[in-house]
Amino acid sequence: MSQQLASERLRDELLTHRIGYGLVCIASPDNNDLGRGPTFVRQTMNPRPIDQAIIKKIKSDHIANGLKNREVKYAVQVTVKRSLIAGGVVNEIKDGDYTNFVKWTDNAPGQKCQVANGNHRITFMEDKYALEMFKLKVAQGPGTSKDTPRMLAERANDITTLKEILQREAIWLVELYDEGRHPLISIHVC
Repeated sequence: MSQQLASERLRDELLTHRIGYGLVCIASPDNNDLGRGPTFVRQTMNPRPIDQAIIKKIKSDHIANGLKNREVKYAVQVTVKRSLIAGGVVNEIKDGDYTNFVKWTDNAPGQKCQVANGNHRITFMEDKYALEMFKLKVAQGPGTSKDTPRMLAERANDITTLKEILQREAIWLVELYDEGRHPLISIHVC
């Protein structure tokens, strides 16, 4: 069997396991789409170390050509239980930017999904939005007995503002694969 034929068969098999495409906030303090989705576990399926040269290339491409975070060609590949997705996923590949967000079920938080490919893109976004993620983590932290009602209101306002910034800017298109359909799907996606 030729290499090309084997690649085509693998691609066709993967298509039967693909759930679809949707946007998620990948620069989230707890790696879980700002608390709405499962935790994105990284570096287990594609355990290459993060190479700063690749991060710099993504950054220079971003400066030169804009952020390609909504295009299929640059989608982060993730395996997830289909039961954690409520909707918002587009199965067909389309031209242009995606605008649809993954809608998670209520039981998705606390669950896990696996990043199969895209660790460098996630690291780039985490670096780019490190300050906002840090501020959000601090604002969501425990208060003190000295917090006044005004301080609590300011903290709540900060949380809302920071989540809006991250939800608007720290997003990336993910290509979701059903981890429950085939035991080797995680290996194939890599």
